[in-house]
Amino acid sequence: RYMFGAESRNFLQEFLVHIGVLLAILLAYRDLLSQMRREQKNLQYRKKRKSDSVLYYDIRLLKTTTIPLLICICLFLFLLKRQNGLLSTAAFLVVNAIILLFAAHSQHGNRDARTMSGLDGIVFGILGSLSVFPGISRIGIVSCYSTLRGADSKNTINWAILLSIPAIMLYCVFDLVGVFRVGIDIVSFTALVGYVLSGIAAFCGGYFSISVL
Repeated sequence: RYMFGAESRNFLQEFLVHIGVLLAILLAYRDLLSQMRREQKNLQYRKKRKSDSVLYYDIRLLKTTTIPLLICICLFLFLLKRQNGLLSTAAFLVVNAIILLFAAHSQHGNRDARTMSGLDGIVFGILGSLSVFPGISRIGIVSCYSTLRGADSKNTINWAILLSIPAIMLYCVFDLVGVFRVGIDIVSFTALVGYVLSGIAAFCGGYFSISVL
């Protein structure tokens, strides 16, 4: 925004960017999400009898995580008004880099969701909500905590990215509220194309990044 001289946020553009990232996650994780849906149906078919499948515990952990995640995101957005200053963003990027370096030099274990507690899920949610600070990576900070708890590298990435789904959906709701609250003035064709290209770029960049991870 600073480079192109925009003086205020554009909720429509942010909505399309969030939609692009969300679609990238859903596409990249379509197989795992499909397996989770089947496991959930199988669990209901067995009259909610406890499952031995690791996916059952993944689902349980993510459910435990979602509520504190959404509550804390709403709280931070309400209290902080989503600060976007360049200096604060730079500072948080440095903090995020330190977190990632710490995680990179920590030893991974071999634990999965079966050995994670409800408290771990709550901590995941609180940490994941810190990404409302521009520069703090949800994937980075959640992966760091997972590593410290002895989880293997695959699970740390999967949990962090799957945790992004409810968070981004909440952001989309906030964006739409902003669109209707501020209103949509007459948007030039050039600006509209720019918004759409922003969403496409977010999708492509998100899908490529997740594939690399």
